[in-house]
Amino acid sequence: MIHTDFAELSDATLLRQRAEAIFHEYPEQAPVLAKGAQTPQKLRDLGVHQIELELQNEELHTLRLALEASRSRYLDLYDMAPVGYCTLDTHGLILRGNLKAAALLGLPRAALLQRPFSNFIFAEDRCQYTQLHDRLLATRQPQDCDLRMLDGNGLTFWTHLATTFAESEDGAAVLRVVVTDISCRKQAESELRRAASVFTHSGEGIMITSTDGKIIDVNEAFCRITGYSRQEVLEKPPELLKSGSQDDNFYRGLWDALAATGRWCGEVWNRRKSGEMYAALLNVSTVQDGQGNTLQYVALFSDITAIKDHQSHLEHLAHFDALTNLPNRLLLADRLQQAMAHARRRGQLLAVAYLDLDGFKDVNDRYGHDVGDHMLVHLATTMKDTLRVGDTLARIGGDEFVAVLVDLDGIESCGPMLKRLLESAAVPVAMGGIVLRCSISIGVTFFPQTDKMEAEQLLRQADQAMYQAKLLGKNCYQVFDSGHDSRPGARHQSLEGMREQIPLL
Repeated sequence: MIHTDFAELSDATLLRQRAEAIFHEYPEQAPVLAKGAQTPQKLRDLGVHQIELELQNEELHTLRLALEASRSRYLDLYDMAPVGYCTLDTHGLILRGNLKAAALLGLPRAALLQRPFSNFIFAEDRCQYTQLHDRLLATRQPQDCDLRMLDGNGLTFWTHLATTFAESEDGAAVLRVVVTDISCRKQAESELRRAASVFTHSGEGIMITSTDGKIIDVNEAFCRITGYSRQEVLEKPPELLKSGSQDDNFYRGLWDALAATGRWCGEVWNRRKSGEMYAALLNVSTVQDGQGNTLQYVALFSDITAIKDHQSHLEHLAHFDALTNLPNRLLLADRLQQAMAHARRRGQLLAVAYLDLDGFKDVNDRYGHDVGDHMLVHLATTMKDTLRVGDTLARIGGDEFVAVLVDLDGIESCGPMLKRLLESAAVPVAMGGIVLRCSISIGVTFFPQTDKMEAEQLLRQADQAMYQAKLLGKNCYQVFDSGHDSRPGARHQSLEGMREQIPLL
């Protein structure tokens, strides 16, 4: 066998030249010639031609091996490709398919042959596929699209189809179709769209900040709640929203929680661009990469100012009288308990005065409840104005009030305050041409006493003393007398005699 460099054998001339060179170099390659004999031209041409044929045979053998190797590689690439390959005739029937195409369509390759490719197109997308097929045949230019397909089990998946016009080995027109499963990409795109929609249309304000404390994005709700536009806050620190209501310890606790758990939730008071303060329910989360490194912080917040105002209103209704806006019985009990504890600590007296209006029922019966309510509001305001800042005046029933007088240096010091209460209630009230007159009867008791006293006991003592004031002619005050608390005809007591009437500590 003769070996040579086939890169040189590009045409017949080179092949002839090479054969002649071999003949002269290796004359023994021509067996028809005798050694040392004179070589006639014909024999010489025959020997060269024989070498030339051998070179051609060797070249053809090498090319055949290379072609088979190339075809094998092509078949390997075709069958093992990560995308589906299908060959269709011009009517759309499947002529050939690779392993991936069979896997995507859920059928063996043999079962795909001669099936219409359109059978595997999702019903709602077949019109789109038909248009692509028609454009390809009309223009013979590559066409592609995204659409949904069905496998042999009826399961739907998203694909990208890339089609080209070609000719088969026998010259027939065929369509090459590349089927790429893009279900994961479509799902990711859908999730991104949902996330973008939530970000854009969420009723909660969303603020994304970088690790160096700069705002990198906000949504529309953020702008609506804060009054800032997106351009005004980008690359700015979130501190522009601070109201000053929270101290540094508050924010240290927030950052400590983020470092420990990756999230923090709570209420804050922030300030709008206009300067108005608002309450926000804030939820801050840390965004990390796969290695646990912090990438961003995401803050979601909602304006709960209306809720806080409503809560405050409900709390006010729970603790204050709806008509007079004075503390009600519930708040009175709390303040009385605090006043008693304060009196014990400081060694001072407090007085509990039970007030009842004289003749108020007649006003209601004669002029109606609207007039009566007006009178109650006027009297409540007037009596409250006579008290000191630390004292409490509460309405505990229709025309009944309780005053808690604190920080008394002695029993005598409450006398002027009781007299002012009597005088304020006796002032006539003018309303729409009507002059209303009223008075009050007051019962008083003091704390602390020799015996252990509870708040309810003090109220009962003051109530009994008020009853005695009613019996003594009204428009006066009566001090509780522990020795005569059950006698309905007990006499009016002066402040000068109170030390003997109530055992005090």
